[in-house]
Amino acid sequence: MLVRVADFGFQLDDVVVKPRKEAGYPFLQITDQYTLPGNRTLGTHEGYTSTRRWQASHGTDFDANAMPFISAGTPTAQAIGNTKSTCEPTLNYVTDAAVGSQAAWIATAPVLSSNQSQTGGFVVTIRASIKDFAPGKRWFVGLVGNPVVPGNANTATMTSVVGVGADAGDTKLYAFSRGASGTMSRSQENINATLDGETVTFTFISYPGMGEAKLGYQFAGYGWGGNLSYNGLLYPAAWVSTGTTGAPITLSMNRVYVEYLTNN
Repeated sequence: MLVRVADFGFQLDDVVVKPRKEAGYPFLQITDQYTLPGNRTLGTHEGYTSTRRWQASHGTDFDANAMPFISAGTPTAQAIGNTKSTCEPTLNYVTDAAVGSQAAWIATAPVLSSNQSQTGGFVVTIRASIKDFAPGKRWFVGLVGNPVVPGNANTATMTSVVGVGADAGDTKLYAFSRGASGTMSRSQENINATLDGETVTFTFISYPGMGEAKLGYQFAGYGWGGNLSYNGLLYPAAWVSTGTTGAPITLSMNRVYVEYLTNN
């Protein structure tokens, strides 16, 4: 028998299943009878959907499944340790100690946001952290319309982009989006640009025929949603820049997952 529990969940023996939405995408999550942290997402079986994934493995090794990508910066091993930013497999990409030096991870296989019926649709998650951020430096995690390492410029100058990050003068996290033209939509969040050393899962979602990309993230239980009307190809991307400083900054990549959605 099912027993109703908190957070609109149901308990069966010692297992609790409850709903969750991330960037407008519905999930089922499973946890224990006490609904303690450590929830696990129940998703579509991979036999019924097309997926790509990339994940840090050990040292500077990684595992990639149908996930071509380019990178910049020096790949650097990070040992698993007893801190919140080292407690899972991670591959660091480190900039040089020079003004305008960049490190990046950018997928070269696109996802599609489309307003055509039964066309496009995706879920993209990027789990990453930013190390050594300070005023003058820059970072970005999101989707871009051009899969190349950007120049040494603020994210506010980018086009065909939806994501989160911080520009050279920012001390807080910003969410932003912009099509191929028009004005950049940029919103400050009440989260420090350093992410307080946290490793964060960023989520991007577009339903078939929606012609819109939604975004959100998990940060100590906090999430938000935004969206960008967009038709065309988008590429998962993350990058950091020393900006106006000569001190290095590190992009710490844990994993990237892409699921192509269909409605027939």
